[in-house]
Amino acid sequence: MSQNHLKDFYDTLKISASLCLYPGMSCKEKPIKAHSIQNSRVFDLLNSEGHVIGLKPKILDPHQPEIIFDKIGRNKASIFEGFCGKHDKELFNEIDNFEFDRTNQKQLFLLAYRSVAKELHACISKAIKIQTAYLNTKENNILSEHSRNALFATQCIVDACDLLEFKNQIDLALLNGDYQVLTHRIFELETSSTTLACSQLFSNDAVIYKSSVSRIIMNIFPKSEKLTYAIFSSTKDEKGIVDDYLHKCIHTSSELRKYEISKMVIRNSENFFLNPKHFETWSKIKQVKILKYLVDTLFQDLDRDDYEYNLF
Repeated sequence: MSQNHLKDFYDTLKISASLCLYPGMSCKEKPIKAHSIQNSRVFDLLNSEGHVIGLKPKILDPHQPEIIFDKIGRNKASIFEGFCGKHDKELFNEIDNFEFDRTNQKQLFLLAYRSVAKELHACISKAIKIQTAYLNTKENNILSEHSRNALFATQCIVDACDLLEFKNQIDLALLNGDYQVLTHRIFELETSSTTLACSQLFSNDAVIYKSSVSRIIMNIFPKSEKLTYAIFSSTKDEKGIVDDYLHKCIHTSSELRKYEISKMVIRNSENFFLNPKHFETWSKIKQVKILKYLVDTLFQDLDRDDYEYNLF
């Protein structure tokens, strides 16, 4: 690969969607870098010396990508540019500036809504990256027009459009104050110290719902050193599907529940962060096993068992 082609590749990695995702998506203001996981409350509990542990891509020679665990500054962790300053403050004031109350339907809705917005932003950015990379390679006569890469670029655009349609439905509920449109399965996890936070929308690809896939919204965060919430949200119509997906979590002991939730995080999320002090207790073998499980499930959902997968 020539130096020019390498430059195009690395430039493409920096591309990101730049638009405010407020309902209607007509806002022209520049989006700000905001957290999909609360900085002031959650990362207050999770950070050590201003850092958390998260996933990072690392490029090895000869230009092979690898995913590693590494320290990330708390002010940079979970950042996405999904809303302008005005709309971010307006939308999420209820969860950013007030204590979490598990009975507050608006707070539960907003936690889920921010996860949906974060995933839509990531999905649009991915589509732009892949399409740009494909057009660059096509222009340089590296690929044929009917290559697998062209199909992948098209599929990324289709996925972004599909997710946008889902968000539009949630937008309507937001504007109407209809917070009951989402249902929530809440688990209280007892911990000896803060360990983990996660915000993620993912699809249950094994189940088709209304000609699309079933979607599950996962938010995990410490409320205190002794208590962590794991909240799984969905539309009311999909409640039965989600409960089937969570059946091991629902019908098991508290310790096994943390293990099953850990596996779901590894299989379905790149947007999770760990307490560095907790991470330091992990062996190298445990780190390698978790990263391998994560990579192996990037394109397929594999339910494996190994207690090393326990993140808590």
